[in-house]
Amino acid sequence: MSSEADYELYAAAVGRKAGFYLPYFRRAADRGYPPVSWNWATFFFGVFWFLYRRQYRWAAGLALAALLVAVLTGQVALAGYPALGTTLQLGFLIAVLGVYVPLNANGFYYRWVTARVEQAKAEFAFDRKRQLEFLALRGGPNLATPLLVFLAIVMVTFLRPTGMLQ
Repeated sequence: MSSEADYELYAAAVGRKAGFYLPYFRRAADRGYPPVSWNWATFFFGVFWFLYRRQYRWAAGLALAALLVAVLTGQVALAGYPALGTTLQLGFLIAVLGVYVPLNANGFYYRWVTARVEQAKAEFAFDRKRQLEFLALRGGPNLATPLLVFLAIVMVTFLRPTGMLQ
């Protein structure tokens, strides 16, 4: 964010809560890297925050990592070490999803928004109106995706047939 014009592009990309994120983005731009900062929404909602903020790759990566850890620790438990499996899974949840991700989520989001702004500048180099439209359309929060994923999880969890695998 080198100018007020960039500030406007970043605000269009963030949408709601631009007043919250843009001071952080300005600090990150001034430093040359995103500083570590705590994100309570990521701490409480994890993957759903990434879906809400349209960072689908991060959401998929975290969900896949959590699934992989669950499978591996389940195998450790089946091998006769249930306490070790539980400890490993809890350690992953606390270290990665409870500390690392919330401390770095704003930085991940800064990089994502910066990439969108650069994409808009490249595609619509001399058309400020189209840049803003592009960023408003492709940026900002998306409540539909996390709600749909949550409903799908609820449906799979509670509406699955029982007794078929016994």
